[in-house]
Amino acid sequence: MTKLLERIATQDELPDSTSVVVIGGGIVGVTAALTLAERGIPVVLIEKGHIACEQSSRNLGWVRKTSRHAADVPLAQAADRLWAEMPERVGKDVGYKQCGIMFLSNSDAQMGVYDRWIKSVDSLDLGSKLLSQKEIDQLVPGGSGGWKGGIYTPSDGKAEPALAAAAIAKAAMAKGAKIVQNCAVRTIETSAGKVSSVVTEKGEIRCDQVLLAGGVWSRRFLGNMGIAFPTLPLVCSVLSTKPMDGPTDIAVGGPDLSFRKH
Repeated sequence: MTKLLERIATQDELPDSTSVVVIGGGIVGVTAALTLAERGIPVVLIEKGHIACEQSSRNLGWVRKTSRHAADVPLAQAADRLWAEMPERVGKDVGYKQCGIMFLSNSDAQMGVYDRWIKSVDSLDLGSKLLSQKEIDQLVPGGSGGWKGGIYTPSDGKAEPALAAAAIAKAAMAKGAKIVQNCAVRTIETSAGKVSSVVTEKGEIRCDQVLLAGGVWSRRFLGNMGIAFPTLPLVCSVLSTKPMDGPTDIAVGGPDLSFRKH
């Protein structure tokens, strides 16, 4: 069944001051707040809506190493380990499962790209391999695409976005982080060239550091401050089906469609 985003209870009043203000209550923001709180650093997270109400509860939840630049793969491996440890860290299931991720291709050119990528990360022992159409049909039965082939990394995984962000936010608060929802940040104030406070629609909070984790809104927020942050927004459609048997627990990405099981 579709897992609905859990609404969590947080405080309404904005504290007078803190060490770090995190702007944005998506997966990046709540994880940053948890990490700071675990290290005993005072932190206040401010979210204009409610926790994970946008992209962080609507994405595929893939924990992926496949097709990342070779220099980035060690970071992805570290993320994989963090996700595997997350249930123990936050005391709650976040839906993490090492189910593997497969990408399908309908062109020889793309298969060449996959082949070169596997060779570039050969020393990292990811277990990635190229697949034939027959192998794809065995792993993901019932398909009708005439694929040239694919690439599959069994060590890739997934988590449940609608579960994870709320669980991490709760754990952050339990460790001392403060979270204020329904409070938009307007701007950042500086003094003598350093961050001094954050101005919100509920008032001002003094702070020493700011972490901007506003997702797609970060470009507009920084633009209002005269800072260029050249990102490209994408609009994608996401849907969920009723429960069904099959076809696979593997997360699958195609040229124009991706899917995974809840």
